[in-house]
Amino acid sequence: MEEKKGADLVIKPKFNLLMELINRNIGTIIILLLLIYPAVKLNVIRPYAICLIIYTVYVVISTLIRMMRYQYSKYEFFPDRLVITDSFYKKIPDVVEYKDIKDVLMYQDYVQKFFGYGSIIIKIDTNNILKKEIILPSIENVQNVAVDLNKVIYQ
Repeated sequence: MEEKKGADLVIKPKFNLLMELINRNIGTIIILLLLIYPAVKLNVIRPYAICLIIYTVYVVISTLIRMMRYQYSKYEFFPDRLVITDSFYKKIPDVVEYKDIKDVLMYQDYVQKFFGYGSIIIKIDTNNILKKEIILPSIENVQNVAVDLNKVIYQ
């Protein structure tokens, strides 16, 4: 394979702990807080505390895994292809040719918008039923990045 010039655009997700905790766990946290009063009233504090400890361990482990994934994720846009390195355990990056890209979308929920982050969704034309889109999560200044990305892909 011949040596290609450097990437036109490199996108790395940026991990924001507070945003991740709020965005992924707010519903469960609200439910757990609402259950404190009935747990005290029914005198079932011990099972409630056990559930709370188990959930806290789950949140810590899943947050650490997500943080490591973001740390090792990189999306490199070359003149003719996208090279995806999105895992600390996967050694061979995925490659998507621009001709296979159908659409580039930007997504922001309310929490992401508040923190100034968003996601970019790249729809691809593939026979793989499980991989119809590529999601670039937790992108800071997502509007500007989406504009730059469209310029690179559709130049």
